[in-house]
Amino acid sequence: MIWFDAHGDLNTVESSPSGNLWGMPLRKLIDSGAVDVGDVALVGARNLDPPEEVFIREQGVHVGEEGIAGALDGVDCTYLAFDADVLEPTELSVFMPEPGGLSVADAERILQGLAGRTNVLGAGFTGAGFESGNVAPLARLAAAVGL
Repeated sequence: MIWFDAHGDLNTVESSPSGNLWGMPLRKLIDSGAVDVGDVALVGARNLDPPEEVFIREQGVHVGEEGIAGALDGVDCTYLAFDADVLEPTELSVFMPEPGGLSVADAERILQGLAGRTNVLGAGFTGAGFESGNVAPLARLAAAVGL
């Protein structure tokens, strides 16, 4: 699973400073056994809560673009979770903007590389605003992985 997100989504109910469930989906997938932590790469995260940083360090979550290779090692296919807030806020209108994100061009390059290394069996694109200007960049990113 390749998880593009400005946020870790690795909190639990107990560790979350906000208690919001939207900050927990990746952790729930890992803790449930649906996804092995060694098969996860978290790309673009730059706003992490301290408990998320501890979880990443202690559990060995692969991070960054360079972490993709480790997550893909030994797997035949992958799922792509792409929260649009992984992008620089000037690139796309998103619900939870965080400065310092990827450009659309960099994300497209990374996604093309991903598609060239594994079978992308599914993808979810989330977190984008409803502005019509988002359609073309998101279509470009979906096309980069063959969707």
